[in-house]
Amino acid sequence: DPSPAPEPAVRPDPDYAPDAATAPGSFGIREKVESTDLEPLVASDPVPPGQTPRAAAASGGGFDVKAIEPLLAGLAIPSRSPALTALMRRLLAGPDALLAGASPEQIAVRAEALYRAGLVADAAATLPAGGQAADSPVLAALIARIALAAAQPERACAAVKKAAAARAELPGPLKGDVLAIQGVCAALEGNAPAAGLTAALMREERTGSPDTLDALDMVAAGERPNLAAAKRLTAIDVRLAESVKTATGSMTGPLPLDRAEPAALAVLAGSSDSDPKLKLEAAEAASRLNVIDAAGLAAIYRQQSFTADELAQAQTTNAPLPAASQAARPESAIRRALLFRAAEAERTPARKTRLVRALLDDARRSGLYLPVAVALSRAVEGVQPAVEISWFAETAVESLLVAGRYDKARSWTQAGQQSGTIQDHSIGSLAHWLALIDIADPAQGTPRGQDLASVEDLALRGRFSTDALHRLASVLDALDYDVPHRLWQAASRAPQPSTGSLPPTGVLSALQDAAKRKDQALTILLVVRALGPTASEGAHIIALGDSIRALKRAGLEREARQLGLEALFALWPRVSNM
Repeated sequence: DPSPAPEPAVRPDPDYAPDAATAPGSFGIREKVESTDLEPLVASDPVPPGQTPRAAAASGGGFDVKAIEPLLAGLAIPSRSPALTALMRRLLAGPDALLAGASPEQIAVRAEALYRAGLVADAAATLPAGGQAADSPVLAALIARIALAAAQPERACAAVKKAAAARAELPGPLKGDVLAIQGVCAALEGNAPAAGLTAALMREERTGSPDTLDALDMVAAGERPNLAAAKRLTAIDVRLAESVKTATGSMTGPLPLDRAEPAALAVLAGSSDSDPKLKLEAAEAASRLNVIDAAGLAAIYRQQSFTADELAQAQTTNAPLPAASQAARPESAIRRALLFRAAEAERTPARKTRLVRALLDDARRSGLYLPVAVALSRAVEGVQPAVEISWFAETAVESLLVAGRYDKARSWTQAGQQSGTIQDHSIGSLAHWLALIDIADPAQGTPRGQDLASVEDLALRGRFSTDALHRLASVLDALDYDVPHRLWQAASRAPQPSTGSLPPTGVLSALQDAAKRKDQALTILLVVRALGPTASEGAHIIALGDSIRALKRAGLEREARQLGLEALFALWPRVSNM
């Protein structure tokens, strides 16, 4: 049962067509992205001697705060990259954040960026407890919005009173949010008619979305808002709908999850008022955007309830679900949850491996391959390599690799090579996976690059696509590998990729400067900016290479290697496809 290659989650856009001549090492287009007309992002005063970049950021030294704010506002978040999402959390969330400013303006910038990324709990954790918001209507409004999404209604309703008292000072979108939150608070207090008065005031002031106005009108009438036709589903709209208690007490679908803001997906996936079907669908949608991680998705899969018959029938992966399961359940999502539960519960290696493979095949088609592969790693780790399941070796390597179980992934690679069941040695068996493990593993114990010979052989046999070959050369060069000469030549001869997004002019130069200063906070911000909305899979090779190189130079080698893995994983040759 071979393992098909997962398709990239995001296809790069053909928005840049280089026309310079190819040059080995630079691919002939660096001059197009090297000018420095970007506004300076680093303050003229250097970081004081003995002060870390984190301390400098907290005190305002080393950063031009006025430049940081628009940089954060312009980031493409949520990111399609788990590595970049982790970097953003490291930068902005918690008391040890690299950008842990004490001013209301800095707090507001951090909290808003986290909220936009759907990291609602992290955003709530950055907010001050009380008095600091009193003199900042903007911060008070953000506290109200974020606390409401984070299921802290008392905190939200206290903050919205402060924001409403200075509503005239708020920008338009926040002004509408403040009024809508007042409507939610009125409904929670049992004063539904006040929600209608809030809607009337919003219409008078011409603020707020039509969807929110309609929701407030329905709340005022004692009805749960119908969000199915919402053009943009927000966390406030979801909380409005939850404020009206119905006989079932649970929100049900269908909802326009494809039009939901990340924070709304986080609310639906974590809410006790969402029925299991809606919670499952929202969790998968949130996982595609890295709003929840693989552990969060696995937890929601485990919350789904199945009978013994349903779990037994999961062994026949093509069979329809029992009628009881089909009722009010999305067939594809519930099947994935069923396969996950069955795979974790199964004790027989032969059956467990087929369940894992069936789920990964489904996840690949659904754009969930990476999070599901990570979520399954615990089940995979419990299976020992054996000749009887040697066909599963490559699948095991993939799951363990993306989950960071590098030693286990190496063991399966070696077991797959030694099993003797992969007879076509012209395709390199599984040896080339050792090279990708080497790229990903920050604690590699053997000399770097010793497994590149198998990759070089595959490249010369045409087993890498043109794009994959250029990305491979760029990643290896950025991580300071001694790239085999023939592999470098093959990349130089291949046509230059004409796809992939490049950042605004000057971003890459600013990134190099920040990395040279070992300014981790600014380096992270500029990497997210440089890689753009499609992250490592869709960024141009110049932006990708410079981002990996900058992270490594700034002391973030683990994250640099994760970016390299993400850039190559979907493009890596699979034995089953060769």
